[in-house]
Amino acid sequence: MSEMRQNHLFADQYLNLERVSDRIGYLVVRFLENRLATNPIFHASDLCRYVWGFEECAPESPGRIMRKLRLDGRVEVEVIDRSRAQYRVTAIYSEPRRA
Repeated sequence: MSEMRQNHLFADQYLNLERVSDRIGYLVVRFLENRLATNPIFHASDLCRYVWGFEECAPESPGRIMRKLRLDGRVEVEVIDRSRAQYRVTAIYSEPRRA
């Protein structure tokens, strides 16, 4: 694959992630806020069901947005059991935090 084609694919992926984040990011944050206040341990399917209750999206989108928020320093989410897609939310920040 040529470098130009590869750069174009990365740009498309980034733009798509930003578009989806603009559409469902607030729902992912709301879910995590609710879980932090009640029971911080959850499965990826819990997150997906919550988001789908408000907005249709691709099955993997809520998880991708959660990982983006984590990389952006907006949330802290730990993987408890990768094989069971089980997570624990430990913090949510109004401003991004970077290490």
